[in-house]
Amino acid sequence: LGQGEVEEAKKRKRKMGKIDMTPPPLPEDAAIVEKIEKTAKHIHKSSDPAVFERLVQEKNKGTPGFGFLEETGYAHDYYK
Repeated sequence: LGQGEVEEAKKRKRKMGKIDMTPPPLPEDAAIVEKIEKTAKHIHKSSDPAVFERLVQEKNKGTPGFGFLEETGYAHDYYK
């Protein structure tokens, strides 16, 4: 590799894991934030996260405080 290519490779490595998007705003209700964090952690730890997430969505459909699971629900942007 030439010197220019080496420098480009270093720049690319420094950018890895960084994104240009700003994070979604934190919901004002601390209880909702805690519920989102716990739910996301359990879904992430499951053996099949996509299936487990759908299960949680179906089980909690219409339940107060779980609107973030629905695409148009409060704090869904923060959840995703």
